[in-house]
Parts: sequence; structure tokens; C-alpha cells
Amino acid sequence: LRVFSSSRLQKLKQRADFANVVEKTNLVLSQKISEATARLSKELNFQQSIIESDNSAIIAFNKSGLISLLNNSAINLLGFDAAEAVGKLNILDLMEPSCLKQIFTSEPVSAQMFEIEMKQAEKNKKIPTISLLLRKNGESVKVKMTITSLIDSNGFVLIAHDLSEKQELENNIALINAAINNTKELLLWVNIDGSICKANPYAY
Repeated sequence: LRVFSSSRLQKLKQRADFANVVEKTNLVLSQKISEATARLSKELNFQQSIIESDNSAIIAFNKSGLISLLNNSAINLLGFDAAEAVGKLNILDLMEPSCLKQIFTSEPVSAQMFEIEMKQAEKNKKIPTISLLLRKNGESVKVKMTITSLIDSNGFVLIAHDLSEKQELENNIALINAAINNTKELLLWVNIDGSICKANPYAY
């Protein structure tokens, strides 16, 4: 039978109390971490759903231009899947040479100067709003685009709208107008009341 002095018993009690406090603190911290993780996961899923629901092509890239994210619209527009692009392709690989010349003052663009020149171009509004992006198959696609710094300063995001369908429609309209203007037949456009509102050149 071991007999402990009162001071020894006091120390043992203090250790036991301390162990209980540590255990309770760890349980509280573990619960807070779980709650924060669940909240963060929910926020990320919400942000991802917004990104994927947008019809615009969205491409995020880091300070040196390396692609970190692209949504389904960007995948469909450019032909690269996420595995081919994320962490492997640089945004410079997708930009048409004339666009690069407007944004960057040096060629080739170094990783060290990429962020500085990109922010300078953004500040001075040198980034073209209408440009060409390069697809996986080597073809170029006309887009309306914006490039903006991310709030946390960890990179940039490019948002592009495909203008190829609009361009094709404009070309078709131009062809139709050319055919109308050059035809040797009389063409008249009339209002509901029967009054003539437009005629082709041959009518004159």
C-alpha cells in the first residue's frame, strides 16, 4: 500500500484537472474545426456551382500565369479538359500573339515579370476587350474578354464570351444584304398599311 503526502496528492489532483481541461479543450477545438471545415466546404461548393452555371468561359491563373481553374464553358470553348490545363498550361499558351503584344512589353514574358506587367496592363486599360484565344486544335476563336486581379492577390481571372456565333451571324447578314443590293429584281418592303418603307437599289 502506497501512502502519498497531502502535497503529492494535491499535485496529482492538479495534473488530473489539467488533463481534463486539455481533453475538453481538444474536444471543443475539434468540434470548431469540423464546423469550419463543413462551412468552408459548403462555401466552396456554392462558389463552384456559380462558376459552373455561368455561360461565360472562366479561367483562373496564378501570379506566373499557370492555370489553376477553368469551368465547363472554358473547357467547351477551348477543347482542353481540366487534367490537361490545370497546373500544366500557362495562360500565355492560350493568347494570340497580337494580344500578348498589347499586354506585355517584354518578349518572352518571364515568370518574374508576369504579375507586374499584367497588373500594369490592367491599371492602364491595355488589355484588349476583343481578342483571339487559341483552341487545343490550333484554331483561334474570337472572344470578348476581361482580365481582373483576384481579391486575395493570388492571381487573376479571365472571363471570355464567345463571339464566333455572332461573327458568323453578321457574315450571313452581310451576304444577304450583298445579294439583295446586287440582284436585278425589284424588291420592296411594305408596312402593314401597304406603304413602301424600303426598296433595293434596282428599284431606283
